[in-house]
Amino acid sequence: MKTIGLLGGVSWHSTIEYYKNINKLVNKKLGGKNSAQCIIYSVNFNDITSNAYKGNFKAIEELITNACIKLEQSGADCIGLCANTIHRFAEEVTHKIAIPIIHIADETGKVLQKQNISMAGLLGTKLTMEDEFYCNKLRNYGVEPMIPDEEDRKYIHNVILEELTQGIFKTETEKRVLSIIDKLQKCGAGGVILGCTEIPLLISQSNSSIPFFDTTIIHSKALVDFALK
Repeated sequence: MKTIGLLGGVSWHSTIEYYKNINKLVNKKLGGKNSAQCIIYSVNFNDITSNAYKGNFKAIEELITNACIKLEQSGADCIGLCANTIHRFAEEVTHKIAIPIIHIADETGKVLQKQNISMAGLLGTKLTMEDEFYCNKLRNYGVEPMIPDEEDRKYIHNVILEELTQGIFKTETEKRVLSIIDKLQKCGAGGVILGCTEIPLLISQSNSSIPFFDTTIIHSKALVDFALK
C-alpha cells in the first residue's frame, strides 16, 4: 500500500471527512483490520483566508508548496489537497515536488464523463466558480460547467467562509442552496458538482432530484485507488 499525503485544515471539518472516507474505502477493499497509510499536514486556515482577502495569492502558493514538500519528505507517495479552491495552486506546486498531486477537478471530470453528463452546475467559492483553473479541467472531459448568477455566487461564497468552514449548518442556508440548485436544474444542468468539500455536510442527495457529485468522496476514492494499485 502506498502512503497518501493529505494537506488538510482548509477547513478541518472536511479534512475529517477525507480521513474517514479514505479509511472506510481501504477497509472495504482489503477487509479485516486494514486501514489507510496516510500522513496529514493540517495548515492554519486563517493563513489561507487572510492572504486571500488581501489578494496575496503568492503567499498562499508558498504555504501550500511548503506543506506539500513536508508531506513528500515525510514519506507520502501522492498528495491530496483536501479542498477544491486550493487546487488553484496545484500546477505550480507540482513542479516543485516529485510525487503526484491527485487533482480533484480531473477526478470529478472523469466521473461525469463516465455518466455522460455534458453540462453540470458548479457550486463552490468564488475562485472555484469563476476562475478558469477548475472549469477548464472539467472541459477537458467534455463537461461544461454552469455557475449560478452573480448574486447566488456571492451568497454561496459567503456561506462557505462564514458558516460551513466554521462548522455552522443552518436549515435556512440548506433551503437557499437547494433553491439555487433547482435554478441550475431548470437551466439544463444534468448534475451538480458540490465543488466545496464542506457543502456535502450541509445538503444531501435525498433533498433533490438532480444528481449531486460529492467531490470529497470522488477525490477520496481516487486517492485510495492510487494507494492500492
